[in-house]
Amino acid sequence: MPYHHFTREERYIVSHMALAGFSFREIGRRIGKHHGSISREIKRNRPAYADDAVYWYDAAEFYEKERRHKARHHLRRRHKYRRRQKRYGSGRRFIPGRISIDQRPSIVDMRECFGDWEGDTLEGKKGSGGLATHVERKCRYLIAGKLPDKKAATMTRQSITSFRKTPRILRQTLPVDNGREFSNFKKLEKRTGLKVYFADPYAAWQRGTNENTNGLLRQYFPKGTDFRNIPEKDSAMVVKKLNNRPRKCLNYQTPHEVFSQTLRGAL
Repeated sequence: MPYHHFTREERYIVSHMALAGFSFREIGRRIGKHHGSISREIKRNRPAYADDAVYWYDAAEFYEKERRHKARHHLRRRHKYRRRQKRYGSGRRFIPGRISIDQRPSIVDMRECFGDWEGDTLEGKKGSGGLATHVERKCRYLIAGKLPDKKAATMTRQSITSFRKTPRILRQTLPVDNGREFSNFKKLEKRTGLKVYFADPYAAWQRGTNENTNGLLRQYFPKGTDFRNIPEKDSAMVVKKLNNRPRKCLNYQTPHEVFSQTLRGAL
């Protein structure tokens, strides 16, 4: 497997997650790299006096460039630096017609209004499907449904079904990642009234509410779970438990209580 240097964006994520105490395995999972690569990157580009938790992405960029420069003095023939080639297919990674999360109304960041959601998938064992998860940003209310596969048509159909009981006024925005399962987002917008935005690659913090909720779901459905063996009623029970868990950010109310109050107001 060919080796690819860390990008500046990846180093930015690594530095913040390392300082936050995340394991190398979890950091690697978030950015799609082996945990051994994360370990080597931190050890190679951290200050000599620091431990594993101290790693600054801007300093790492400097150390890497310095090593490259020194390595050229050792060459018999010093060529000019060659421009790095893009990986094959990298220009086609984005879904056509996608709208970046940068264009989402800035008021959404304030969490002052209801109806702004974050969407994602919780994957199980390969080929066993997973869950389509959608979390309301202000009250942390979760709606989820089982997915037999990761096809775009399946994800779209399940998402439309999930939002069916939610009033249109509470369907405003929905940022998602760049997975192909969201390629039918235009149909999702038309059927639900939601405006779909796409997060930047490897920027999990842009959908942090959903990421945190998926982390809670992992307590019940660890990585490698075969969702073919999980009855619909069992996954629904887990969702119900999370929606009835008091949250400090909600003044110790539950997402269900806050969402129900909002729902009555909307109706």
